[in-house]
Amino acid sequence: MTNLFKLPLAAAALAVTLPLAAPAAAGKDILVTSPTAMAQWQADVTRDLDHKLLLAERYTRGRPTSGIVQIRFTLDEDGKPTNLETVYDSAGTAARRSASWAVRRLRDLDQAPVMNASGVRFQANIIFAENREQKTVLAAQLDRMERVRLASAGSERAVVALGS
Repeated sequence: MTNLFKLPLAAAALAVTLPLAAPAAAGKDILVTSPTAMAQWQADVTRDLDHKLLLAERYTRGRPTSGIVQIRFTLDEDGKPTNLETVYDSAGTAARRSASWAVRRLRDLDQAPVMNASGVRFQANIIFAENREQKTVLAAQLDRMERVRLASAGSERAVVALGS
């Protein structure tokens, strides 16, 4: 995002946290077809998520407080997020509402350069911060959380994480 001090400040440098081939919960592999294509897809989804988070402030009630919101979802047949589930929230109701609103409006996620994107679980990792210092602290916390998640189980490594 260009304005680091405006809420919501989303950590939206997209990070796909799966290796090139990671075991999925159903015993299948998720294969990234091209690291270069993945980087471009990451940049595109990051911009879209940032934009939607800025719009969310207008359309949802309440001003988000600082914290982290993690939302897991799958894709419907049109490549739109469905089955949203908040897996972590340290920012409160307004932030969770804004994050869910933004994630629901993401499109074309089925264009992710992985085999069978419709069978992939995605996780949006979103940081809300009032200033640069808060963002730095929360980003370090999120990084630790993601490292623990990835080390916890093989199925967790198969989740495509959006946000840093």
